[in-house]
Amino acid sequence: MSHELQSEQRTIDWGKVIEEALTAPGNLGDTYNRFYQYSFFNQMLLRLQGVNEPVATYKKWQELGRQVLKGSRAKEIVRPIFAKRVAANG
Repeated sequence: MSHELQSEQRTIDWGKVIEEALTAPGNLGDTYNRFYQYSFFNQMLLRLQGVNEPVATYKKWQELGRQVLKGSRAKEIVRPIFAKRVAANG
């Protein structure tokens, strides 16, 4: 098979893919809404780590009745740290 023919066979019809995703039975929005909404910065950090699927803690996956795959690695995000301020005069 020629290289040109192989390239043509790998072409993806993105219009068709999007149409199928939007008209598929079920509601993808409901699925994604079950997960924590990360800040824009954390979403970018996750994308840079190659994440394209929903992200949750181990405990959250258990609550959803799912099991984390053996050997899965944690992803890094930036998390705020809250501390109580102590007044200077005590």
